[in-house]
Amino acid sequence: GSTFARMTVPRDIFVNAVDTAVPVTHFVTSDAKIIGWVNGAASAIFCRASKSVDQRPGDTSWAIKPANDLDTTCGCSGGGWTDRGGFYGGVVPATSCSSWGGAWAGAKDNTEPKGGLESNVDLTLWVR
Repeated sequence: GSTFARMTVPRDIFVNAVDTAVPVTHFVTSDAKIIGWVNGAASAIFCRASKSVDQRPGDTSWAIKPANDLDTTCGCSGGGWTDRGGFYGGVVPATSCSSWGGAWAGAKDNTEPKGGLESNVDLTLWVR
């Protein structure tokens, strides 16, 4: 497709453990908002905020964010949906914050809902 994000990470990112600040290098995306935010912060991080079965953040279970957006009180965002980046909504039932459902929310800025959305795109992840 024409919308993408590509990055290099130093360790596995889709494992069953919380890690809210995985450093990202060689970050490239077709999304102008996200690349602008990441360039403004000088780097990106990958946030993984859920762990089966005991950590279900509700709002945002993973995200690609500027390295200076570090609020993780509700998963990969904060209360009131702080932080910006590309977000995947949380899982239900949540054990903290609210019980928002999961879907690719896409690029979202501060205060924009990042969970409880229905995605209108196919999300394909290529991991090697």
